[in-house]
Amino acid sequence: MDKLPNTLTQLRDKLVSGKMSLDQASNAQEQRFSNLASRIGCVTLTMTPHWSSTGPLAGVGLAHKDVFALKDHQPGEGHDKGRTAPGLAASPCIARLESSGAANLGTLFMTEYACGATAENVQLPPCFNPLDRELALGGSSGGSGAAVASGMVYASLCTDTAGSVRIPAYTCGMMGLKTTHGLVPLEGVGALAPSLDSVGVITRSARDTESVLNVVADKHLLRPAPEHLRIKSWFPENELHPVIGKTLKRFISEQGAKFPMAGVLDALPHEKDASRLLTTVLAWEVAQIHRTSLQQGTANRQVTDLGLLGASMPVAWYESAIRLRPRLLEQFVQDAMLDCDVLLMPAHGQPLPLARQVYQQSPEFDAKSLLSLHRYMGFVNYLGLPALVMPIGKDDRGYPVSVQAVARPYQELALLKLALSVELALFGPDGIPSITNL
Repeated sequence: MDKLPNTLTQLRDKLVSGKMSLDQASNAQEQRFSNLASRIGCVTLTMTPHWSSTGPLAGVGLAHKDVFALKDHQPGEGHDKGRTAPGLAASPCIARLESSGAANLGTLFMTEYACGATAENVQLPPCFNPLDRELALGGSSGGSGAAVASGMVYASLCTDTAGSVRIPAYTCGMMGLKTTHGLVPLEGVGALAPSLDSVGVITRSARDTESVLNVVADKHLLRPAPEHLRIKSWFPENELHPVIGKTLKRFISEQGAKFPMAGVLDALPHEKDASRLLTTVLAWEVAQIHRTSLQQGTANRQVTDLGLLGASMPVAWYESAIRLRPRLLEQFVQDAMLDCDVLLMPAHGQPLPLARQVYQQSPEFDAKSLLSLHRYMGFVNYLGLPALVMPIGKDDRGYPVSVQAVARPYQELALLKLALSVELALFGPDGIPSITNL
């Protein structure tokens, strides 16, 4: 089998320079996808890819969370493998990838109906974290994190409602970008909570992320990265495990030596209010989306827990949470980000848990371990901000430690500028190794 490079960008360079032919690249990617699929358990349906020789992503094989409508195929959304739907149009973001030359190798495992922070799903065979089969994979886009981390694909589109791109990205030591709410069209994407959902991407590198973002986003909304990044940090040391805290503190210090540091926040303004209002919006909208299955008693446990909470809420609570959203966003930017472009904070405060510690049906289930997965995620979705997680080191067990970077609306390119600087410092100009080589 022809040796494939580590990143999408490197593959495109080989194809453009003629160092690898389209046939060589497509055959190698299909073989690798097939070889790893059964070992990881992340593929719900293998597609017959169409390989193109034109476009910015020509010759690149991708696979995506099974939440996107494909041409003539309805997604399974973690409930099943989906079904044939003659005449169904592909969701715009998938259609844009195909128009750019990318091939679709398959659909990927997800938590049922995208409702859950873990990869626990009784409807499908188990999916494993490639770093360690015992390690928590994270959800709801667990299959995407596993596929990219294992090397099956270079990138995967997924959705993030309260951390569902960022959690599996950091548990797998990959890069996960949650985009500004509305930057990528949501038509043809299975909804959990439409006011909070956003399309994101898991990749291996900043350049790969930018390559995909430039295809799927409404680019006229993207703001250019500033020439000189200004950064700030929120470092809740009393919440962090010592190893996580030490790694983050070192990282923030290193960034402060490269970029103007606007300061360190003692507390994150409006984070608690935004997290509380996120729960209100999420529960209410889940209740509306899944009203029929809730009434019939056929909804799964996660949907039932959230949906019944939402169904019991007065509509005025939901309307108030929606009405307050623009004001709280404005206040957050004013109080936390007015003097900076990127705000650094934890992606997780505790070492990565084992899967059996976060699966609620496990006898070893620990509620604190589950909460630690999404502690720093949901407020970002309520505010509609872009956020990116990336690995910056390892803990004492050799598992990844990641940071989360948040920017103002539509400033994804500022996040990627920072990420590229971090990658160059960690890995040099020759590429991105696997997380095991950090």
